[in-house]
Amino acid sequence: MIYNLNKKKIILVSFYTEGKPHDGGENLTIQKNIFLDKNKRGFDNVILYSPSSLIKKNKDWESVFYNKEFYASHKNYKQRKGSINNKWIKLNSMLWKPAIMMETLKNIDIPNESIIIYHDINLLKYPYYLDNFHNLKEIFFEKLKNSSIALCRDSFMKLSTDCKQELIRGYLGSHGNTLYHVWAGCIGMKKNKISIDFCKYWLDLTMIDKNRSQLTEFDNYPDFAWHSPEQATLSIAFYRWKYNLSRSKNITSFFTINHRRMLIKWNFRNKIVYYKQFCFFIFKNNIFKFFYERIFLIYFSHFL
Repeated sequence: MIYNLNKKKIILVSFYTEGKPHDGGENLTIQKNIFLDKNKRGFDNVILYSPSSLIKKNKDWESVFYNKEFYASHKNYKQRKGSINNKWIKLNSMLWKPAIMMETLKNIDIPNESIIIYHDINLLKYPYYLDNFHNLKEIFFEKLKNSSIALCRDSFMKLSTDCKQELIRGYLGSHGNTLYHVWAGCIGMKKNKISIDFCKYWLDLTMIDKNRSQLTEFDNYPDFAWHSPEQATLSIAFYRWKYNLSRSKNITSFFTINHRRMLIKWNFRNKIVYYKQFCFFIFKNNIFKFFYERIFLIYFSHFL
């Protein structure tokens, strides 16, 4: 669904499911309508994707949303209860998110250097999203002045909490105990070759079934909750780029003091809270490991 797409500069993107018989997700059409109503006057354009609209446009999208073999691989799993999210599996474990970002970046009707902002849509489950919408435009306009990609770190949660060890060890060379996870629910990109290359890397990582699969041999790893598929691969992509000297300047990230709540400016109290949380995170997880993991990051980002 596209609105007024000519010669616009700041575009808001989201995705919704309609439930049976249209797709394997829950019915989010009410959320979609509220999302559009709240944002159509605040942004130059709003683009809303759904499985049915994308498949109607191009049958190739069926392989993005549905994969019988992948779905079957998660049946009769033998790992810790609660470490598998079946809702994600029904939609091919969130492969759609990097795919729709790539679809938007390659949209020839969107001028180069336009700012594209993705935000999750389930505002009834998370009512504070409504407050976020008022701030997104200003936040990403500022963050993307000198960068092409801006990602959000919504907490001091360890990457090893929602990214399985197979990915962290294979791509980053560590256990991820002092790395923060990246939230895939809010993403900003400036349309250019750099962001397209980054998004392609994220998409390619996520298309690999074993990277997207929630199955892991490390389901009892300390503090591990579950593997968040597209969020885990986004975190991997972020660190591989951020610690590569030739790419680092093109990507930035920022924290939300309150969980997933987007603030334009931090007051003095916000800054104190941030520094306290930062120090607590470092010393809790071992300051030596903090530097050790980043040394390995630099090596892996350049040579592997």
